[in-house]
Amino acid sequence: MRAYDMIVHLRQLYQKQARHERFEISKALFQAKLSEGSLGTKKRGKGKKKGKMAKGASKCDLGALKPKAKVANDDY
Repeated sequence: MRAYDMIVHLRQLYQKQARHERFEISKALFQAKLSEGSLGTKKRGKGKKKGKMAKGASKCDLGALKPKAKVANDDY
């Protein structure tokens, strides 16, 4: 039996066991996250409003499309 054949055979033998162990670890991890998150959740209010928008303005018009840095003009 060659080394490659041995590796393939061992993978087939232990594949189900490794898969089951990964499942159990994932299951425990997700249960821990859910139990921690359920204790610390709070309802959040609307918060402070920043002011009135101009008539017909949308949230997209508030500067989302403005460039952040000054761009140099290239004259050719």
